[in-house]
Amino acid sequence: MVSFFNSLFPDQDGLPAFSREDTGNRLEELMQQSALTQRYPRLEVCGVETTDMPREVYFKILIVPGGGEGKPHNVMKCYKQLVEFHSAVVSECPSTWLPQLPTATPDMELTDRGFLLRLGDYLECIACNVELRWSAPVQSFFHLSNEYQESEASPPYAAASDVGSSVDRSCT
Repeated sequence: MVSFFNSLFPDQDGLPAFSREDTGNRLEELMQQSALTQRYPRLEVCGVETTDMPREVYFKILIVPGGGEGKPHNVMKCYKQLVEFHSAVVSECPSTWLPQLPTATPDMELTDRGFLLRLGDYLECIACNVELRWSAPVQSFFHLSNEYQESEASPPYAAASDVGSSVDRSCT
């Protein structure tokens, strides 16, 4: 049993006593969690780009299809497109619970960290909902359809770690 003192003050190797004893089990647990989460797609805000003329904010969204069903890629979408997407999902799946799309407020702009975190939570909820994930608006908006995946096949000289990117500048 690990004492409270040993858990707070590491021994000479720099690791608390409980982490030295339980390293194998924790690693196995993390690998199992990773295997479970790989079944679901990941939608993640990984950047923001602003333009001056006209003033627009674009969100760079990383899409990692679940279950090895496609190549990771990025899409760039503005807030207007997110609003249109949200409306399309609500009309296509009216009986499915959908989180509210975050909105900018006078004290929180679209580029603020708090807004980006809320947008990330919104995207995560969509990715984890099976009914939403397979809906036409989600497949189209995030370029998850088979047609898109096939049309974006990488050329033979592309590195395996390259991530495709798609920018839709139709916000104005």
